[in-house]
Amino acid sequence: MTVRRTTATLLAAALLLPLASAPVGANTISRTDGNDVAFPLDLKSVQVSHGSGLQIFKIATHTAFSNAQIDGDTGWFRVGFDTGSGSFQRTVYIFYAEGKMRGVLTDGNGNFIRTVGASRLASNAVQIKVPTAATGSTLNYRFAVWTVWRAAPCSKKDPCLDWLPNDSTILHDLAAPAINWGAIPDPSTLTSTTLTTKLPFKVSDVGGYASGVAKWVLSARPVGTNGWSLVKKGTTRGSFLVPFTGQEGITYEFQIVAVDKQGNDRVSSRPRVTFPFDDMGDRVTYGPSEVSWTGEAGVAKAFLGTRHLSAAAGAKMRLQFKAGKGVKVCVLGAPSEGIVTADVTLDGRTVADALREKPTTVARATIGCVSTSKVGPWHTLTVVADAEGLIVDGVSVG
Repeated sequence: MTVRRTTATLLAAALLLPLASAPVGANTISRTDGNDVAFPLDLKSVQVSHGSGLQIFKIATHTAFSNAQIDGDTGWFRVGFDTGSGSFQRTVYIFYAEGKMRGVLTDGNGNFIRTVGASRLASNAVQIKVPTAATGSTLNYRFAVWTVWRAAPCSKKDPCLDWLPNDSTILHDLAAPAINWGAIPDPSTLTSTTLTTKLPFKVSDVGGYASGVAKWVLSARPVGTNGWSLVKKGTTRGSFLVPFTGQEGITYEFQIVAVDKQGNDRVSSRPRVTFPFDDMGDRVTYGPSEVSWTGEAGVAKAFLGTRHLSAAAGAKMRLQFKAGKGVKVCVLGAPSEGIVTADVTLDGRTVADALREKPTTVARATIGCVSTSKVGPWHTLTVVADAEGLIVDGVSVG
């Protein structure tokens, strides 16, 4: 019969290649089957665990069997792998021949591909170790296990089969969900006039056979601190735009942890968002009194609705803030009547004309940045306008 001819051919090929082995890993998938057929290879359970680049299948029957009963002629085990088409593109035959347990991987047409590690675990159990890449899919597929028995009460002409599961296949999903951040607004004022901004991201499960997203958790914390605070959580895949409210002068980092329905998890990268100090903040001072600034409130596109306008050349703005080492300080502006510049001094180092504003400047845009290498914790920023008409809408420290 075809079945017998196939196993004989596979045995000849298997004898030419060494057997593989590797340590057992985590992420276990287990299924059981009842005592439901009247022949020695009545399947009881299958367990799939994972090592380094391997999937380890442990297959047990309800009763013990001899090596002679799984000789590839009387009986044997098979594991089929469906990587997305609804049929088995890869199959492993498991049998005993030439004094050893054998595992032979074939393609959908029964052609030999390679051997895989095979062994007996007990009087009623066998094991194979299948390299991940050999299944035809790196992490996601559906599989089934079945036994073939061609002795009494069955026959070579009419062999008996026992399947696990009986009427379907088992999902094997080791691909963690994908997490993709959208355009993160940094500083927050790129897209918001308030202390609330929105964080865009997408969560999805991947692979042709995927178990689906079980949950995701978005968390935040001020940079340099320990412990995460919950922002939002969900139980579905999709694209999301989640609002987050911060505090003036604080830079936050964000993290998403997503888990699929087979327990695979992924931790996202950690983008940052800085919430600027407002120009009306209590840490900002303006002077000198004879060359001062004009404060404006209720400005539609301004950060927190306020901004300051230099009244003349020499108008000085001063901000004291607390931050770590190596901070970058940026000043936010707005469209000016003409081209206006300003000198900036940060921790005693002056950068001439560090700020530049013009009529085409966008509201809340960064008009210049300076950096410091001071260890801190306190830093001092001074802005001196070179003419009337410089607009300051806030200061971003990140």
